[in-house]
Amino acid sequence: MLIAITVIIALVDGAMYFLQKNALPIGGDRDERGCLVAAGYSFDEQVGACIRAFEMTPDIKQAAILAVEHVGGGYALTVTSFNSYEEAGSYDIMLERGEERTKETVYIRQGQVVELQRVKIYYYSEERDRDEEGNIQCSKEGLVAVDRTIPPTQTPLKDSIELLIKGELIASETERGITTEFPLAGVVLKSASITNGVATLTFDDPQNKTSGGSCRVSVLWAQIEATAKQFPAVQSVRFMPEEVFQP
Repeated sequence: MLIAITVIIALVDGAMYFLQKNALPIGGDRDERGCLVAAGYSFDEQVGACIRAFEMTPDIKQAAILAVEHVGGGYALTVTSFNSYEEAGSYDIMLERGEERTKETVYIRQGQVVELQRVKIYYYSEERDRDEEGNIQCSKEGLVAVDRTIPPTQTPLKDSIELLIKGELIASETERGITTEFPLAGVVLKSASITNGVATLTFDDPQNKTSGGSCRVSVLWAQIEATAKQFPAVQSVRFMPEEVFQP
């Protein structure tokens, strides 16, 4: 009986070792080029990356070639998705690189790769806004500019304000004491225009989240105003409707 039990244990151990040895990696099995074959990807020599050929029109494939040439090839480089625009030869090509699936986006306009536009987004730090007695002043002194990038756009003012009100801080920024109350539930920037140096920003605030105490509203206002005024064409900022960002 003891011999039989020992044999059974040995068989079970051997089966477990075989299963562990041959287990598929998380995310699916990859071929020798790193393509996720189970997800329908295969390596395309023309593109120089893993693609799903059935998704590719000739124009999209050409854009993918440009994107891969721009970032450089590599193991498991994959064209995962894309956006197309009415303007001929204009695409956003989304890529993932390596088994870590590091994401990159290449922007192509009129058949040419274009770089991201750098902008500044203004957040807030209480520690920078204290007077000599340690009181918070609720002033522009507490504003802190952080660097961000936006896709190539004809509306950088609107895109920058939209990025601000998303309220997306990274860990290194919060560690420096930078804060924001954004996003505010339901608050949306509907339009942004510049006329004679005045930027008119029209918001939708169905839940009245932009109102509150004068200190809070002053800081929110200052963040938006500073972000808008980074653009040389903007000399002053007007909010619409007039009741938004009011105490």
